[in-house]
Amino acid sequence: MTIESDNTWMVHLIAFLLYAEIHHRIWNLYSRYFKREPEIVADMPHRVGPGRKLPVLVCIKDAHRYPILLHEIAIHLVGEQDRTLLLQKNFKNLAISKALWYEILPCDVEQLSGKVKIDVTILYSGKKQIKCVNDNYKLTSHAPFDVIIDPHPRPRLDGWVWGDLHTHSHLTSDQVEFGAPFAVSSAMAYALELDFFAVTDHSYDLDDSLDNYLINDPERPKWKMLWEQVRRLNETNANVVILPGEELSVGNVKNRNVHFLLLNNRAFFSGAGDSAERWFHTRPQHTIPDVLSRLEGSALAFAAHPLVDPPFVQKLLIRRGMWSDRDLKHAALHGCQFWNGDKGHFLEFGLPKWIELLLHGHKITLIAGTDAHGNFNRFRQIGTPHLTMREGPLEVFGMCRTGVYVGGELSLDAIVNGLREGHAIVTDGPMAAMAFTPSAVGGSVHAPDGCVRIDVCSSPSYGDVRALSLIIGDIAEKKETRRRIDHPSGLYRFTENVALKYCPQPGYIRLELETCIGDHTFHCFTNPIYFD
Repeated sequence: MTIESDNTWMVHLIAFLLYAEIHHRIWNLYSRYFKREPEIVADMPHRVGPGRKLPVLVCIKDAHRYPILLHEIAIHLVGEQDRTLLLQKNFKNLAISKALWYEILPCDVEQLSGKVKIDVTILYSGKKQIKCVNDNYKLTSHAPFDVIIDPHPRPRLDGWVWGDLHTHSHLTSDQVEFGAPFAVSSAMAYALELDFFAVTDHSYDLDDSLDNYLINDPERPKWKMLWEQVRRLNETNANVVILPGEELSVGNVKNRNVHFLLLNNRAFFSGAGDSAERWFHTRPQHTIPDVLSRLEGSALAFAAHPLVDPPFVQKLLIRRGMWSDRDLKHAALHGCQFWNGDKGHFLEFGLPKWIELLLHGHKITLIAGTDAHGNFNRFRQIGTPHLTMREGPLEVFGMCRTGVYVGGELSLDAIVNGLREGHAIVTDGPMAAMAFTPSAVGGSVHAPDGCVRIDVCSSPSYGDVRALSLIIGDIAEKKETRRRIDHPSGLYRFTENVALKYCPQPGYIRLELETCIGDHTFHCFTNPIYFD
């Protein structure tokens, strides 16, 4: 059975962070951002690693409704007084009439270094010839993109790989938003020196028809497309692994809608309680225990942004809520994405809650993800429906990351297994890892005495070490003790060996690392080694 929705107005009231869809008007009312052109959006990564080209994305959506001729795309380096052409491509009046067209233009930036500004100028014709810069939205700034051309490799230790565990794709496309194809995210990930990313589109988007997001298709063509396209890309791209998954809407203990990150579960879970697709149908279709009991052996389940408090209108209209302590303490839960792009929120709310859970004996693996909805440099979204748009450097792909220890193998199975074992760290810059023979991050030991090997890696781009702390958790006493570790000054990479005696049992140790450049600080947090 197919279900068609007419709740366009309600969907507009839910906050989204994908590229903005400007053509839908509630009840055909006047809209300040509506125009009879396809959406044209340029984007690029916020950072490019050494020796890698800058991939510039130009995406054109809804040209099947508003066909255009594409004449030229020009990419310029913007200086204070001048502009330097980096790349220019003549498309020779290319006729575009597809629902989604895109191209990635790789720019050679080997001679550049540091923070630069980039403009993308698109020349096209509809009824007349038009030029837009960076996008063709009416209410955005069209400001140049800020990009860091980093001459230094991303901090990395042997056996570890980096990725973003919460992202969205082109399979999300509806009244207010659309995302980027997998191949685009893969190209951006490579430029950012990421080794993997997880595709976790909302369950209520993945059950839609391919050509009409207002109709649910019981054959699940989007879900099948996700798995097939990810399989092909993983087979042909040895540099970046894509983890297939979904962001499942599920019921918490109060029967309110919260979100799961389900990774590598071949069977699809339906979850449309907070989809705003049907009047008064807001009750969750599954509970947290129900999903965890039915999870496949090869799959992982993480609480998605569990402490982000939904706006009042979402609580009222689509029954959204938060993960409770009881939800977070479920023994079959693999971990929590307490770091959801916003580091300030993580440090104020997520980190203390994670520590509280650890001190109560719950082995919760901490992961990070950006929740990027196709935003690689800045987001552009609808603000007040029909009236405003917003933009800014929030929820940007790869800005915070999860490191996973995989040994010498970069593969889907190795990443999933590393996450399952808790061999993970989170960071927005530097890296720290530790081993307490015979265990590493995420493992357990039984002896209370021994030597901890601590490895630290930063770079001139992420700054000198300001603080390195070994935190010892005492579960019986419900407290942590912070031990500052002396470290050599002026070194971006070093190893320290720290002797430990009489570690609390049960208890744990974990690392916190802080680096800085001027007033800008970066952080890394390891998962614990546990003393059982």
